[in-house]
Parts: sequence; structure tokens; C-alpha cells
Amino acid sequence: MREKKRIDDDWKKRASEEKAKIASQLEGAPQPRGGAPATGESSPPGDPAVGADRPGGGSGAPTDPIFVRLVSTLGGQAMMALGLAEDPQTGERFLDLELARQSIDMLGALETKTRGNLSAEEDGLLGDVLHQLRMTYTQRLQQAQAAAARRSPPGDAAGGPGA
Repeated sequence: MREKKRIDDDWKKRASEEKAKIASQLEGAPQPRGGAPATGESSPPGDPAVGADRPGGGSGAPTDPIFVRLVSTLGGQAMMALGLAEDPQTGERFLDLELARQSIDMLGALETKTRGNLSAEEDGLLGDVLHQLRMTYTQRLQQAQAAAARRSPPGDAAGGPGA
């Protein structure tokens, strides 16, 4: 007799949990685009309604937990650099706009290079994380520029006298 194949669906649960963790870390994040399920919910891989309105979304490919972890890692690094998450080693928050920009640029390159090859869930996750990080980066940059302008005396745009 032939044995029935066992299908391991545990990775779907882990990927969904990681996605929920990212969403909870991105405080006040907008609702997922493309009709994707709310945080903590799951949709069947390849669900054509999920991500169908985004370019490359709805390809029907299964969600890869390693891809989700990659997005989580790069997104987490950017979140720490933007002061949204604590550094796990020091427990402190910091602002490093250059590190944040580099992490966001890497995620953007990943989005460009994988366009059309992602599952709807992967596409939605990457798009949502990038959107939130870009919005936060812009806010933090404007805040830093405003703080620098308040610190420099009027008429000191060229670096002061003798510069």
C-alpha cells in the first residue's frame, strides 16, 4: 500500500506569526494593501484576491518563510535605526538615519528585483513594511533638519564666519 504524504503546514503559521510581529512593531501601520488579511489572520497561499491590485501580487506562489524572515530582519534593522525599536544588546533606542536609509534601500532593491515572483502575502508584507519605513524615515529626517535649524544661529547657513 502507498503511504499518504504528510504536508507540513507549520511554516505557514510561523510566517503568519512573524508578519503579525512586524505589524505590531510598526505602530499605527496602515491596513495591509490589496485586501490582505488583518494581522493574525491567514489566507490560503495563492488567494487571487490578496494583493491582486499590486504589481506582481497574486502570483499564486507559496509564501517562503525565509523571505518573510529576510524582510523582518531588514525591516527590524531599519526600525531600530529609526528609534522605533530597542537595540536588543543595549535595550536603548537610537536614531541613525544613514543606517535606516541603507536598510530601506536594500528592501527597495529586493522589491524591485523580486517583482512578479512573490506570493500575494510576501508582496503585501514587503510593500507595507517599505511604506511604513519610508514614511517614518521622512518624518525623522524632517525632525532632524528642524532641530539642526533651531541650533544654528540665523545667517549661519554657510557654516559661520570665516567658513
